Amino acid sequence: DEAETAYRRAMELNATDVLSMNGLATLLLGEREDPASARALITRALELQPNHAGLLITYGNVLMRPEAWDEAIAALERSIDLDPDGLAAKVNLGIVLLQDPTKGEEALACFQVAVEEAPEDASHHYLLTSALRRLGREKEAVPHAERAVELVPDSATYRGRLASLLLFGAHDSKRARAEVERALALPDPPAEAYVVRAVLRGDKSKGALESALEDYRTAARIEPTEADAYRGMGFCQMRLGHPEEALAALTKALAMDPSHASSYGWQAQCLHAHGRSAEALAAYDDGLEVLPGNLHLLQSKALLLARELHRLDDALAALDEA
Repeated sequence: DEAETAYRRAMELNATDVLSMNGLATLLLGEREDPASARALITRALELQPNHAGLLITYGNVLMRPEAWDEAIAALERSIDLDPDGLAAKVNLGIVLLQDPTKGEEALACFQVAVEEAPEDASHHYLLTSALRRLGREKEAVPHAERAVELVPDSATYRGRLASLLLFGAHDSKRARAEVERALALPDPPAEAYVVRAVLRGDKSKGALESALEDYRTAARIEPTEADAYRGMGFCQMRLGHPEEALAALTKALAMDPSHASSYGWQAQCLHAHGRSAEALAAYDDGLEVLPGNLHLLQSKALLLARELHRLDDALAALDEA
């Protein structure tokens, strides 16, 4: 409140004080969670000084909220042109680029620069792991996750990321288990940590599946846009014999991330259980578009064609492809 009062007082004394406008816009965007007012204020400041690198960074941050990614990228790139040594614009540009699945390499380049220029900032290492994971290079990300934990050992977020990369990138379940338990013992563990613990519980018993399901539900409550949480919920519900609940969760997961081929296979199984064979076939075909030639999807599709739809020739064609 004192900071906001000070900024507003300075602007009353000098209506062209862009630094106070920038400070207030940053406050409105963060603590006040008022992006609309922040955008109006920073737009006014940019009308006064359109080539101010700091204002452009804040403007880019404002545009990240309503997902106006192209405008945000343009503002941040312009800030970098005006101040090539400024690191904040490069980091924020990487964050925006990371939202586009096709711009992973560009985001990675931004975070690599950030790590080189400020290697003691744990957040830069963490962001670099995000870009590497987006590119399917989880194993390369492990050392950066380890470095982030070294720099800030009490961060549940960084430990959760390390656990995830150890499990899915390094395939070291023993270390992943130790790190995820440390993450969950810290304040505010991330959704990622609950997903890792759920996977580590396995699916060999009803009790393990029920415990994993609760972890996935917790992850979804923490991060409602976490596709892995809904995928896991769908898988557990399917294995527990609840195809309707599984189908609802998998439909959400695929809406968030349509690139996960196995989810289509699980969705198809649930649709088949409901007697919706034609829709199940379409789900298998969707999965095969994502991952052509996948043996499991082709075999399951062939069985459906032969047993339920009585299309023997098509079933044989699917088996030939497999």
